[in-house]
Amino acid sequence: MNNNLPKTGGNAALLYDLTYLESAGQEDREFIKKLVSMFIEIMPVNLDELNEVVKTKDFKQIRKTAHKIKSSIDLLGIHSLTDTIRAIEFIAEDDNRLEKHVETLNSMMIEVYAQLKELL
Repeated sequence: MNNNLPKTGGNAALLYDLTYLESAGQEDREFIKKLVSMFIEIMPVNLDELNEVVKTKDFKQIRKTAHKIKSSIDLLGIHSLTDTIRAIEFIAEDDNRLEKHVETLNSMMIEVYAQLKELL
């Protein structure tokens, strides 16, 4: 396991920003790696759940699941998905953009996973 995590503040090439985690964890690299590992493990389950409830148009559950995902996205500083996940969380039943937002979330997460896995 690589103990040297990249400093992420201001690095435009990365899709995440660990500045908040570095501050909260007092730059404890093992703590940060543990949270990143948990994200990589749990987020696919949350995305699968979101994709399923979108299919059924269960808007109450869509909001609930999006809220869970939003917290993780914020924690890892995935700023490129901030507006997307908030739109999903607060989408109205008659809004036809839901599927597009979920597609964006799914495709961007694939890239985020690939970058985060490089940290471990």
